[in-house]
Amino acid sequence: MSRWTTTEVALLAHVVPAAQRPEDLRPLFPRHPLGGVRWKALRCGLKWPTRRRARKA
Repeated sequence: MSRWTTTEVALLAHVVPAAQRPEDLRPLFPRHPLGGVRWKALRCGLKWPTRRRARKA
């Protein structure tokens, strides 16, 4: 587990509301697991994207 830097928190506040799927956030925060990113976003009062994966054709 690693600590969040101020730069990561600023990026989180900027990117999370615009994200359509949680998987879109994974490459932006490689040091943190997706569950940790979700926890931090909810802790900061940000709305977590709820859209599931796109269907396969």
